[in-house]
Amino acid sequence: MQATKSRENFAYPLTRFLTTIATRVVSTIVFGFVLMTLWAWFVVPAFNLPELTIVSAIGLGLIVAFTTHQNKKEDFYSDDNSAESGSLEKTFKDFGIRLFIHGFFLFFGFIVHLFM
Repeated sequence: MQATKSRENFAYPLTRFLTTIATRVVSTIVFGFVLMTLWAWFVVPAFNLPELTIVSAIGLGLIVAFTTHQNKKEDFYSDDNSAESGSLEKTFKDFGIRLFIHGFFLFFGFIVHLFM
């Protein structure tokens, strides 16, 4: 009984860690695709620059995120002691929000692109 309980205690954090890594990778790839597409629609015709590949778009996005990120107090000190604060549900909720935001920017960019 004790061995089963210790495996369960180990398995949940590992599952959450791997799920978080997988969702971040997928989110980063989607972000790179959105940036690559928006770049091709707006920057290439306006400034006569070359198109980005998805890898260079991800790299450019990482540079911009790294240089402009501002930590919030809530990132480090959370008053939320609920079970959701470290749950898989929160991981998937954050993932869904990221995909929605990426999709929103792509959709809005597409609408603006139609008027060019």
